[in-house]
Amino acid sequence: MAVFQGVLVMCAEHETGPVLPKNDYGNVDIRKGVPQGYVHLPGKRLQPLCRKLQIVWGNALVRLVRTRFGFKAILDGVVVHQAAVEVLRHAIKAREIRSSKITHEMRRRNKEVAHNKMKIRFKITVIAYYPGIPFRDLELIVNRACETGSPRLGRHKAIYLDDRVKLAVRSHVRRNYTEHDSILSSAMGCIDIDSQIEKVLEKWREPK
Repeated sequence: MAVFQGVLVMCAEHETGPVLPKNDYGNVDIRKGVPQGYVHLPGKRLQPLCRKLQIVWGNALVRLVRTRFGFKAILDGVVVHQAAVEVLRHAIKAREIRSSKITHEMRRRNKEVAHNKMKIRFKITVIAYYPGIPFRDLELIVNRACETGSPRLGRHKAIYLDDRVKLAVRSHVRRNYTEHDSILSSAMGCIDIDSQIEKVLEKWREPK
Protein backbone atom coordinates (compact mmCIF):
# COMPACT_ATOMS: atom_id res chain seq x y z
CA MET A 1 0.00 0.00 0.00
CA ALA A 2 1.04 3.61 -0.46
CA VAL A 3 0.17 6.94 1.16
CA PHE A 4 -0.66 9.90 -1.09
CA GLN A 5 -1.46 13.25 0.63
CA GLY A 6 -2.72 11.46 3.74
CA VAL A 7 -4.82 8.90 1.79
CA LEU A 8 -4.03 5.22 2.12
CA VAL A 9 -4.03 3.54 -1.31
CA MET A 10 -4.58 -0.21 -1.49
CA CYS A 11 -2.28 -1.22 -4.30
CA ALA A 12 -0.86 -4.70 -3.81
CA GLU A 13 -2.61 -7.45 -5.73
CA HIS A 14 -3.55 -9.39 -2.62
CA GLU A 15 -5.03 -6.18 -1.12
CA THR A 16 -7.05 -5.08 -4.13
CA GLY A 17 -9.12 -8.17 -4.77
CA PRO A 18 -8.78 -10.17 -7.98
CA VAL A 19 -5.48 -10.16 -9.81
CA LEU A 20 -5.53 -7.70 -12.73
CA PRO A 21 -5.78 -9.89 -15.86
CA LYS A 22 -3.12 -8.92 -18.38
CA ASN A 23 -2.22 -10.38 -21.76
CA ASP A 24 1.27 -11.41 -22.86
CA TYR A 25 2.13 -7.78 -23.63
CA GLY A 26 1.14 -6.49 -20.18
CA ASN A 27 -2.10 -4.87 -21.41
CA VAL A 28 -5.65 -5.28 -20.09
CA ASP A 29 -8.15 -6.09 -22.84
CA ILE A 30 -11.32 -4.10 -22.09
CA ARG A 31 -13.02 -4.53 -25.47
CA LYS A 32 -15.66 -6.71 -23.83
CA GLY A 33 -15.71 -4.79 -20.57
CA VAL A 34 -13.56 -3.82 -17.60
CA PRO A 35 -12.71 -6.59 -15.09
CA GLN A 36 -14.88 -6.61 -11.98
CA GLY A 37 -13.56 -4.36 -9.22
CA TYR A 38 -11.44 -2.31 -11.63
CA VAL A 39 -11.98 1.01 -13.44
CA HIS A 40 -10.74 2.30 -16.78
CA LEU A 41 -9.24 5.81 -16.68
CA PRO A 42 -8.57 7.13 -20.20
CA GLY A 43 -5.79 9.65 -20.80
CA LYS A 44 -2.12 10.07 -21.59
CA ARG A 45 0.96 9.61 -19.38
CA LEU A 46 -0.98 8.02 -16.52
CA GLN A 47 1.55 5.22 -16.10
CA PRO A 48 4.20 7.44 -14.41
CA LEU A 49 1.58 8.59 -11.88
CA CYS A 50 0.64 4.99 -11.11
CA ARG A 51 4.29 4.09 -10.58
CA LYS A 52 4.80 7.11 -8.34
CA LEU A 53 1.75 6.21 -6.24
CA GLN A 54 2.63 2.48 -6.30
CA ILE A 55 -0.76 1.61 -7.80
CA VAL A 56 -1.22 -1.69 -9.63
CA TRP A 57 -2.15 -0.81 -13.21
CA GLY A 58 -2.31 -2.09 -16.75
CA ASN A 59 -2.46 -0.36 -20.11
CA ALA A 60 -6.05 -0.35 -21.38
CA LEU A 61 -6.41 -2.07 -24.76
CA VAL A 62 -9.53 -0.49 -26.25
CA ARG A 63 -9.46 -1.93 -29.79
CA LEU A 64 -7.41 -3.66 -32.47
CA VAL A 65 -6.77 -2.09 -35.86
CA ARG A 66 -5.90 -4.17 -38.92
CA THR A 67 -2.77 -3.03 -40.79
CA ARG A 68 -0.84 -4.58 -43.66
CA PHE A 69 1.57 -6.00 -41.11
CA GLY A 70 -1.15 -7.53 -38.94
CA PHE A 71 -3.17 -6.15 -36.02
CA LYS A 72 -2.16 -3.09 -34.02
CA ALA A 73 -3.27 -2.62 -30.41
CA ILE A 74 -4.82 0.78 -29.62
CA LEU A 75 -4.15 1.73 -26.00
CA ASP A 76 -5.93 4.46 -24.06
CA GLY A 77 -5.19 5.17 -20.42
CA VAL A 78 -4.90 2.60 -17.66
CA VAL A 79 -7.00 0.12 -15.72
CA VAL A 80 -6.69 0.37 -11.92
CA HIS A 81 -8.48 -0.97 -8.89
CA GLN A 82 -11.53 1.02 -7.84
CA ALA A 83 -9.94 1.74 -4.43
CA ALA A 84 -7.20 3.79 -6.14
CA VAL A 85 -9.40 5.71 -8.61
CA GLU A 86 -10.01 8.86 -6.53
CA VAL A 87 -6.37 9.21 -5.55
CA LEU A 88 -5.24 8.80 -9.15
CA ARG A 89 -7.83 11.32 -10.38
CA HIS A 90 -6.63 13.80 -7.76
CA ALA A 91 -3.03 13.32 -8.93
CA ILE A 92 -4.10 13.83 -12.57
CA LYS A 93 -5.87 17.07 -11.66
CA ALA A 94 -2.87 18.33 -9.69
CA ARG A 95 -0.58 17.58 -12.64
CA GLU A 96 -2.89 19.46 -15.03
CA ILE A 97 -2.82 22.53 -12.75
CA ARG A 98 0.99 22.44 -12.54
CA SER A 99 1.27 22.03 -16.30
CA SER A 100 -1.12 24.93 -16.92
CA LYS A 101 0.92 27.24 -14.67
CA ILE A 102 4.18 26.22 -16.35
CA THR A 103 2.69 26.71 -19.83
CA HIS A 104 1.38 30.17 -18.92
CA GLU A 105 4.76 31.22 -17.51
CA MET A 106 6.61 29.89 -20.56
CA ARG A 107 4.22 31.74 -22.88
CA ARG A 108 4.78 34.97 -20.95
CA ARG A 109 8.56 34.57 -21.08
CA ASN A 110 8.51 33.77 -24.80
CA LYS A 111 6.49 36.94 -25.48
CA GLU A 112 8.94 38.97 -23.41
CA VAL A 113 11.94 37.52 -25.26
CA ALA A 114 10.30 38.13 -28.65
CA HIS A 115 9.48 41.72 -27.68
CA ASN A 116 13.07 42.41 -26.57
CA LYS A 117 14.43 40.93 -29.81
CA MET A 118 12.08 43.14 -31.83
CA LYS A 119 13.23 46.25 -29.95
CA ILE A 120 16.89 45.36 -30.51
CA ARG A 121 16.32 44.87 -34.26
CA PHE A 122 14.41 48.15 -34.45
CA LYS A 123 17.13 50.02 -32.55
CA ILE A 124 19.92 48.58 -34.71
CA THR A 125 18.06 49.60 -37.88
CA VAL A 126 17.52 53.15 -36.58
CA ILE A 127 21.24 53.50 -35.83
CA ALA A 128 22.12 52.09 -39.27
CA TYR A 129 20.09 54.79 -41.01
CA TYR A 130 20.73 57.59 -38.52
CA PRO A 131 24.13 57.03 -36.84
CA GLY A 132 24.15 60.61 -35.51
CA ILE A 133 20.85 60.36 -33.66
CA PRO A 134 21.03 61.47 -29.99
CA PHE A 135 20.68 58.66 -27.47
CA ARG A 136 17.62 60.24 -25.83
CA ASP A 137 15.77 60.47 -29.16
CA LEU A 138 16.78 56.91 -30.02
CA GLU A 139 15.28 55.54 -26.81
CA LEU A 140 12.08 57.57 -27.19
CA ILE A 141 11.57 56.39 -30.78
CA VAL A 142 12.19 52.72 -30.01
CA ASN A 143 10.07 52.65 -26.85
CA ARG A 144 7.15 54.44 -28.50
CA ALA A 145 7.23 52.47 -31.75
CA CYS A 146 7.60 49.08 -30.03
CA GLU A 147 5.19 49.67 -27.16
CA THR A 148 3.58 46.41 -26.01
CA GLY A 149 -0.10 46.07 -26.86
CA SER A 150 0.04 49.06 -29.19
CA PRO A 151 -0.65 48.99 -32.96
CA ARG A 152 2.24 51.39 -33.56
CA LEU A 153 4.65 51.24 -36.48
CA GLY A 154 7.27 49.15 -34.70
CA ARG A 155 4.83 46.25 -34.32
CA HIS A 156 3.18 46.59 -37.74
CA LYS A 157 4.40 43.46 -39.54
CA ALA A 158 2.62 44.37 -42.79
CA ILE A 159 5.27 47.07 -43.36
CA TYR A 160 8.95 46.31 -43.93
CA LEU A 161 11.21 47.06 -40.97
CA ASP A 162 13.21 49.70 -42.88
CA ASP A 163 10.03 51.58 -43.78
CA ARG A 164 8.73 51.30 -40.21
CA VAL A 165 11.93 52.82 -38.89
CA LYS A 166 11.90 55.74 -41.32
CA LEU A 167 8.24 56.52 -40.63
CA ALA A 168 8.73 56.29 -36.85
CA VAL A 169 11.78 58.61 -36.94
CA ARG A 170 10.01 61.17 -39.14
CA SER A 171 7.00 61.10 -36.84
CA HIS A 172 9.23 61.67 -33.82
CA VAL A 173 11.03 64.59 -35.47
CA ARG A 174 7.74 66.15 -36.57
CA ARG A 175 6.36 66.03 -33.02
CA ASN A 176 9.48 67.19 -31.20
CA TYR A 177 11.50 69.33 -33.63
CA THR A 178 8.85 71.25 -35.59
CA GLU A 179 6.00 73.55 -34.73
CA HIS A 180 3.61 71.41 -36.76
CA ASP A 181 0.42 72.55 -35.00
CA SER A 182 0.93 76.21 -35.91
CA ILE A 183 2.50 75.55 -39.31
CA LEU A 184 -0.36 73.36 -40.55
CA SER A 185 -2.74 76.31 -40.29
CA SER A 186 -0.85 78.11 -43.09
CA ALA A 187 -1.17 77.35 -46.81
CA MET A 188 2.48 76.25 -47.13
CA GLY A 189 2.39 74.28 -43.89
CA CYS A 190 3.25 70.83 -45.25
CA ILE A 191 6.23 72.16 -47.22
CA ASP A 192 7.59 74.01 -44.19
CA ILE A 193 7.24 70.93 -41.98
CA ASP A 194 8.98 68.67 -44.50
CA SER A 195 11.89 71.09 -44.83
CA GLN A 196 12.33 71.26 -41.04
CA ILE A 197 12.19 67.46 -40.75
CA GLU A 198 14.77 67.02 -43.51
CA LYS A 199 17.18 69.40 -41.79
CA VAL A 200 17.08 67.31 -38.61
CA LEU A 201 17.34 63.99 -40.47
CA GLU A 202 20.25 65.32 -42.55
CA LYS A 203 22.11 66.02 -39.32
CA TRP A 204 21.28 62.59 -37.88
CA ARG A 205 22.47 60.80 -41.00
CA GLU A 206 26.00 62.03 -40.32
CA PRO A 207 28.03 59.87 -37.90
CA LYS A 208 28.75 61.41 -34.51
